[in-house]
Amino acid sequence: MDSGEHPNHATRYDPGVLLLATIAAVAGAVPVELPPGEDPATWGRSLSLVGFEPASGAIPPSGPAVWIRTRSQRWVLTVRDTVGTLHALSVDPATDREGREEIAFLVASLIQPVVPLPQRPLPPVPAPSTAPAPAPAPAPAPAPAPAPAQASARVDGLISAPASSVGVGAPASAPIALGLASGELLERALLEPPRVLPSPRVAVQRPQPIPRTPWIPGSHTIELLPDPPEIRPWLAIAPALRMRPTVRSTVAGVAWGGVVIRERIRLGLGLEVSPPVELLWIVDEQHLRAVDLCGIALYSAGPWEVGPVGGLSLRTIESPQDDPIPTWIPLAGGAVAHRLDTGAVPVRIALGVTVDVVPTRLTVDQVDQGALGSVGASLSVGISTR
Repeated sequence: MDSGEHPNHATRYDPGVLLLATIAAVAGAVPVELPPGEDPATWGRSLSLVGFEPASGAIPPSGPAVWIRTRSQRWVLTVRDTVGTLHALSVDPATDREGREEIAFLVASLIQPVVPLPQRPLPPVPAPSTAPAPAPAPAPAPAPAPAPAQASARVDGLISAPASSVGVGAPASAPIALGLASGELLERALLEPPRVLPSPRVAVQRPQPIPRTPWIPGSHTIELLPDPPEIRPWLAIAPALRMRPTVRSTVAGVAWGGVVIRERIRLGLGLEVSPPVELLWIVDEQHLRAVDLCGIALYSAGPWEVGPVGGLSLRTIESPQDDPIPTWIPLAGGAVAHRLDTGAVPVRIALGVTVDVVPTRLTVDQVDQGALGSVGASLSVGISTR
């Protein structure tokens, strides 16, 4: 069992959580109500790290406080901070010192209220410009074409030969103009500046402000889940390997039923029926039939359960020559069980050991044949409710 004292163990924590723990420690020890079955001595050192302590009595109706409750194999932490707001969250049960320290620092981070950061307004968006686009500059006049020095044949702006040498029947003073239209268009395209098209106007929509809900301290609370029922039924059935020193081992049927109180105590009745089995130390053919009716009280600690068992066993010696001899034998012992939550139906593994309160001796023809084994064990694997 972990006592909570491990001086050589070093744990690293977030600086912000340590600051909140220091503030809580300066303000005074915060009471913590532990779940049923938890030893306050094992929680003392872990809670003192953050300025908390196990509650020794009723928690005051005001001020910071912490409640740890059990619900369906988990713990529900309820924290009342310094302004009275309740916070609740579900965690796995702590099984060692590290788990207890993690829970202590977790609730310490919730003990101070959350302060909202100041919000800055968004800068205004400038209005789009509405000035008209500039008008294009006028195109300059084309330069006059130079006069030809002599008559020549002009084809696409290229001078090929004088007019007298091409055999054209035209006077020498008249030039031959071939391809003037294409040459003028090319010249105008090179001299005229390009036209500038006006840019299209883009409509800019001013963003709308986002409405914000003001945060009011103490106005936001967390609704706690309802507590589980105080008492609920439970049932378990399984085959069992039944063992006894003087009897051959056999497979029996086991059924248990009862109630669960506050998720910790299981009370119930069990019935175990075994078929006739052979007695090992008697020469004649003798068989033992047993029917056990027992009561059980188990204490649950997580998936493990342990507790005492007591009841009566109806044992009958069967022989081909004699009539059956029934005998009631009181039993006392204990049982331990482990529950595996594998799905909708948990698997239950149980081991029970019983001792005959009154020894059973067998006599055949007034001859003492010895005593039956007084210690019996039963190992079962079956299904059960939670």
